[in-house]
Amino acid sequence: MIKKDQDALERVQRRATRLVPSLLKLCYEERLKLMGLPSLSYRRLRGDAIETFRYLHGIYSTNSSTLLPLAPFHNGIQTRGQ
Repeated sequence: MIKKDQDALERVQRRATRLVPSLLKLCYEERLKLMGLPSLSYRRLRGDAIETFRYLHGIYSTNSSTLLPLAPFHNGIQTRGQ
């Protein structure tokens, strides 16, 4: 996602949390906490982790080995860069 798009989404969420009158004077992070909302950066990281899990566990019909190739094993031991 482009930084400009991320900033635009974050501005929308900031504005939306200000619509709750009782939370208006609190900082953005406190509003999120009291509303039980994760930050957008956390949601993006979590979404990436979920998608990676799905690819690695064959939930998608796509061949995950071409998208995320694993390092080869040598004598049952996986080594870095070999």
